Amino acid sequence: MKRLYSFLLVIALMLHFTACKDYIEGFEDDPNNPDDAPLSTLVTTALVGSIVALEGEDSRLAAMWSQQFTGSDRQYSGYNVYNLNAEAFDWGAKFYATIQQANIAIEKAQEINNRRTVGIMKVVKANVFGNVA
Repeated sequence: MKRLYSFLLVIALMLHFTACKDYIEGFEDDPNNPDDAPLSTLVTTALVGSIVALEGEDSRLAAMWSQQFTGSDRQYSGYNVYNLNAEAFDWGAKFYATIQQANIAIEKAQEINNRRTVGIMKVVKANVFGNVA
């Protein structure tokens, strides 16, 4: 009986130290939260993010507040009477989705000496800064 317990203990220890290693490898890598992205993805993200900044919302608000036209209907009725709060402006989409992504793309492009992409991203940044300012 003592030999059986010793044998089972040895088997249990062997299984404990050798089992499951192959089954759990790779689970620490989260495909939904990547650590890095290719340059082409960063360029696309910055260009798509610039759509929000360039859709003309800032121009509409400036025109309402300078009395060029009125915002008396639906979502603009509050803006027409200057009823604003911090959530009325989408700075996160303009700066994070465009400017920061463009900065990361510029850094990656400079690492591989891709001057064309650096130039494109600088133009995108300048365009968004000019429109938001």
